[in-house]
Amino acid sequence: MPDREDIGFLIKLIYDAINRQINRELSAYNLTNSQSAVLAFLYSRGSRDTMFSDVQEFLNVSHPTVAGLIRRLEKKGFVRVTVSDEDHRARLLHLESEIRDRLASTVEPTRKMEELLTQGFTETERKQLSSLLSRVYENIQIEGAV
Repeated sequence: MPDREDIGFLIKLIYDAINRQINRELSAYNLTNSQSAVLAFLYSRGSRDTMFSDVQEFLNVSHPTVAGLIRRLEKKGFVRVTVSDEDHRARLLHLESEIRDRLASTVEPTRKMEELLTQGFTETERKQLSSLLSRVYENIQIEGAV
């Protein structure tokens, strides 16, 4: 076990373990954790137009990263990309209708992981953890490190 005082390293270990487990469970759907996050985001937006930049902002990643995720999801038949009628430079993302119906099962690994991470925590402790992690993230944002 790493030094318990090394918070950054502990966060990295937790992230890696979460990602490994979720990716393992999502492999049955031919998805990765990142791809599943894109699908869940698109689902949450309902029928609203969603551009690449919306996904980029939500995931806090670069445009090339989003383009690669979308390209792979499109190739697998999960999403469809169209050109906006208002701005022909903008590409819009749409969940394929049969994917929308099956999406609940693809977010199950993430929900299970959330339960595992906070197993034995009271509701108050869960809220405290969320608040503390949000503050850590805000601190990084303030410093411009991300």
